[in-house]
Amino acid sequence: MFTHSPVDAPAIASVTPLGNLNPPGHTLPTNHIYMFHGTPGLPVTAPGTGRVQTVSRGVDDAVLVQAGAGVSYSLAHVVLDPGITSGLSLTGGQRLGVTSGVSMAVDLGVSNDAVTLFFVRPERYIPVTIHADSPLKYFQEPLKSTLYAKVRRNGADKDGRIDFDRAGRLSGNWFLEGLPVTDTENVANGPKHLAFVRDVEEPSLARISIGGSLSVSGAFYVPDGTADPAEITPSTGVVSYRLLTNPLRAGTGVGLLLVQMLADDRIRVETFAGSATAATFTAASLVYVR
Repeated sequence: MFTHSPVDAPAIASVTPLGNLNPPGHTLPTNHIYMFHGTPGLPVTAPGTGRVQTVSRGVDDAVLVQAGAGVSYSLAHVVLDPGITSGLSLTGGQRLGVTSGVSMAVDLGVSNDAVTLFFVRPERYIPVTIHADSPLKYFQEPLKSTLYAKVRRNGADKDGRIDFDRAGRLSGNWFLEGLPVTDTENVANGPKHLAFVRDVEEPSLARISIGGSLSVSGAFYVPDGTADPAEITPSTGVVSYRLLTNPLRAGTGVGLLLVQMLADDRIRVETFAGSATAATFTAASLVYVR
């Protein structure tokens, strides 16, 4: 489907696949990839044919394009030309605008209705998350291989993933109790999100992404040998995770997280800053749900 790179391929330093973490805006794994270029003002082109569905203009811009039946793609962190408007028909390689100075990467997302990811409560998610697919699959060769070679991810799977939910297990996405289901993926609600997932660059590593409602927030690693969230169930009891900012899992970290699954769809969580060694919850603990 894609015949052209949104940014000239030699200008792309690296690609981060699906699943990046950057709380609070992206507390949950991202449903799009990042093409890092590092240079504002580079030409941005349509990767493939389609019809512009929506245009969002602001500090920088975004565009959603219907590429075919049930398939759409989006580009963000660009400065769109004035002529890019809803209803416009595009061809692959057509100029859309230039790269933004707000971010040193262009976001590229693909939604395909033929792909349906598993989430315990799918009603919490927008369609482009439920049907998110790796954009790199859609490029023609030899461009596809050129872009895959730029992906920052260990292992054979270069596409990444965002669907870590496991029913009855800690793994996956959680939401502060009381957050309306229909408003879950509003970016403003990122501080009310919590995720137990895997690292986008080294998928063997567990990550904990905390949006902000707890006393410690950010995206953290955990020490080697710590309990795998995919193995934690309601029968496990209270589990503690030291929160580390170093991907080498070195140092004392910035805090401690306690979590207990109260039921398959309900957990109690509390964070403690610094070198705390708390083993029990206090009145500051919060309840998160699926």
